[in-house]
Amino acid sequence: MDTARHLVLRQDEPVPLTPKSYDTLLVLVQHGGSLLSKDELMNTLWPDHSVEEANLTQQISTIRKALADSGGRDQFIVTVPGRGYRFAVPVRAWSNEPGSSEPDPGAGPAPSPAPPAPRVSLWTRRALIPALVTLAIAIAFIAIRPHTPKSLAILPFQNLTRDPDMSFLGFSLADAIITRLDFVKSLSVRPSYAVERYRDRAVDLRTIARDLQVDTLLTGSFIREGEDLRITVQLIDAAQQKLLWRNTFDLKFDRLLSVQDQVAQEIIQGLALSLSPSEGERLKGDKPADPLAYEYYLRGVDLYARNDFPTAIRMLEKSAEIDGAFAPAWAHLGRAYTADASFQLGGREEYKKAQNAYEAAASPVSS
Repeated sequence: MDTARHLVLRQDEPVPLTPKSYDTLLVLVQHGGSLLSKDELMNTLWPDHSVEEANLTQQISTIRKALADSGGRDQFIVTVPGRGYRFAVPVRAWSNEPGSSEPDPGAGPAPSPAPPAPRVSLWTRRALIPALVTLAIAIAFIAIRPHTPKSLAILPFQNLTRDPDMSFLGFSLADAIITRLDFVKSLSVRPSYAVERYRDRAVDLRTIARDLQVDTLLTGSFIREGEDLRITVQLIDAAQQKLLWRNTFDLKFDRLLSVQDQVAQEIIQGLALSLSPSEGERLKGDKPADPLAYEYYLRGVDLYARNDFPTAIRMLEKSAEIDGAFAPAWAHLGRAYTADASFQLGGREEYKKAQNAYEAAASPVSS
């Protein structure tokens, strides 16, 4: 595998693989010999999307065909029934970095030395010099441009308020910002379920960045005193432990809906991301919800993440009742009904309610 060129070679000839099949094989090879569960593979390969297990099965089948892996004998990729897959062939790595005379420790044979370079005519050299100068300028320009991180995890906000009743804001605020940025194609944002486990936990940021495979983290905290709310956020380059920017929002509690839009705008500016016209329009936000409806909505989102589906349903029903035009409340209500039917044996009636809620989310009307 030539990771620099994203190629799989067999006797110096490329093996035909789709980009996703290559990524799947690379993950398996990087964990050579270790069992990877199907969930681990799908979360790694499709971090921002919910996909069916059949997608992973198709990628494994494509790789096996490309590598001429026998269907009856798993020479390269072994299936562990009910659990996942592992790469069965021993893996060795070597480095071809300039100035390195030996391969990495434990590496396989070094590549064969290149044949002597042919003589270049004077005319060819004269023609190449301007092109090389232009190329050098282009490379230098790229090198001095600010690095633009492309992956981001938004962690649950820390509750600095003594009132435990306000703890619902920690996860639900992060979820709202994640949802707002989900459509930005130039940024890979980790989904809410991936960051939920970090609520109310003190974990090293480098560890989190490594576990979530991101180079940038957004952390935040909030404190409420009466109707006054202060939210502090900071964007961190995890690899360099460098603060990219920090901001504090002081607002009234009934203006909470504006926070997700403001923070999303700051993230895009802080990472110097370019948006298409359609992305810019979507970033302007939804119709402002009734403040009380929005609070019920955030409480419902938090309760859903805690698997308290019956209480989440009550909160989301109140939100949708107060502001029937707020589509996210209907969408999450549909999810809550479905989860309640699946895990709490709610039955067919719950599935019917879920269908009605999804339809209302698609075309919400004012109450």
